[in-house]
Amino acid sequence: MYRGTTPTITLRLSFDPRSASKIWVTFAQSIEEENIFFTKELSDCTLDETSIRVRLSQEETLSFAGCRRVQVQARMRFPDGVAVATRIFEIPTNRILKDGVI
Repeated sequence: MYRGTTPTITLRLSFDPRSASKIWVTFAQSIEEENIFFTKELSDCTLDETSIRVRLSQEETLSFAGCRRVQVQARMRFPDGVAVATRIFEIPTNRILKDGVI
């Protein structure tokens, strides 16, 4: 993903997430002593039978440092109380020449 853009991040799953009662998709990046961390919830997600899609804002992608990887993980809880987590995915973050929100 490029900083300052509005990418849609898709997490492909081996199960159907549509019956989840709660979803957290967490993004994290650590640079030296600084930790960037935010979570999108079910209302921020689009679901289908095999994936979760979440769109990031320009402000959110600008919070990441370029030329570094961002970690992404989804956690879900289902009505029967079962809670699951995906593996942690890593997404490269590319720099931009002109910083700031367009």
